[in-house]
Amino acid sequence: MDSYFQIPYVFDVGEVHRRIRQAVDADVVGYISVADANILTMVHRDEAYRKVIQGSLFALCDSSWVPLILRRLYGMKVASYCGSSVFADIVDSREYSMAFVGTDEGTLSDLCKKLIARNPEVEHQKMMALPFCRVEDFDYPAIAAELNEVGADIVWVALGAPKQEQFMQRLQPHLRRGVMLGVGAVFNFYSGHIKRAPQWVIRMHMEFLYRILAEPGKQLHRCIRILKTMPSVMRAERAQREKL
Repeated sequence: MDSYFQIPYVFDVGEVHRRIRQAVDADVVGYISVADANILTMVHRDEAYRKVIQGSLFALCDSSWVPLILRRLYGMKVASYCGSSVFADIVDSREYSMAFVGTDEGTLSDLCKKLIARNPEVEHQKMMALPFCRVEDFDYPAIAAELNEVGADIVWVALGAPKQEQFMQRLQPHLRRGVMLGVGAVFNFYSGHIKRAPQWVIRMHMEFLYRILAEPGKQLHRCIRILKTMPSVMRAERAQREKL
């Protein structure tokens, strides 16, 4: 497992799935971070949040820009494996029992209807809406009790960063089994509530522009913050590598 920008990335798709299978088979309780550029900059700025990400089993690269930066810095040839893709791959595989945690009843109902066509077993799997509250105000023992009752292999968590990573860290001690993955807006994408950028936009590394046009109030502020922080992120990465 490689650590870049203080994040424990696993880039290889096959290795991602091998580690997930290994954790499920060993009844390991833990969480996997899906680290986009927003998370990368929060890790750089916030030591407490950095520890949350570094406490994960590993992190997926959900940013098309990180591979470009790593190629520029080190000549590395790696690719992103976004939350939307790992979600689809695991649902389609039909290998795991799953639980879907987060958003609201309407989104989860529409998500279930959409996913049944891909995996009929989803109809009988746990869908758990959560109240809108601060991360410290969730009733973690009660949430875990419901999840422990079904004993899902994979627990999908959709609360958005940084809340979902903090939520998974706080929930972990109360769970008896389950690998949690924080997947942000994925429930909205697959329920049809939010349309994701076309593949040609994603391939051109311009999905952030699409998101800005779709949700300007939320995404424009986020992108400006990322752009302002990225130079110091790169300087810190270079400095860290020089120490090794």
